[in-house]
Amino acid sequence: MSVSPAERDSLRERAFAMAMQKVPYREIARQLNINKSTVVEYVRTERQRRSHDRDAEAAIRDVVAVLRTSLQDLFEQLRETQGTGPHATYAKARIGETIRRTACDLALVYGVTLPKIDGEEIALDRLMEMVQNEVDAPTTGYPDVSELAAYDRYIEEVDANLREYKQRKQEVKREDRFTHWKEILDSHDDYAEGY
Repeated sequence: MSVSPAERDSLRERAFAMAMQKVPYREIARQLNINKSTVVEYVRTERQRRSHDRDAEAAIRDVVAVLRTSLQDLFEQLRETQGTGPHATYAKARIGETIRRTACDLALVYGVTLPKIDGEEIALDRLMEMVQNEVDAPTTGYPDVSELAAYDRYIEEVDANLREYKQRKQEVKREDRFTHWKEILDSHDDYAEGY
């Protein structure tokens, strides 16, 4: 029996998931209808695959190397920039900002989340938070007279009437049952009195 690569991958993942749940290899083999040695191979392969991705590690190493090289070049440019005039000061500021962004990118590659230090970003975040709080706040003041609000009120009234109708119907049913049993008991009493 030939197995397609997609089916093999599915079997391998299922075998690994069952092994992680401490299901014995013989039971996994029986449930998946494969050999025990195949189960052992699938679990070993999947464990290695999930332990680390060499391609991803290589890509991260490449990015780190590029960012470090860029930072070294930028620091060298900053040291070589001379002068005290407006053009030199502007050039130093631009290089400094590029250094800051590159260093932040390097920190992000390492998985470090840096707090925001830009005043404009912090102010904008606070403003957005205040606006969101205003949007989420319950409405006060004038009632909502939109078409949707009127429709919602109508639906609520219909639902309330329907609930009241169902409740009354149940009460009538209970009363009918009670009177039915009362009649039966009364007729039984009349029958007993006749003897």
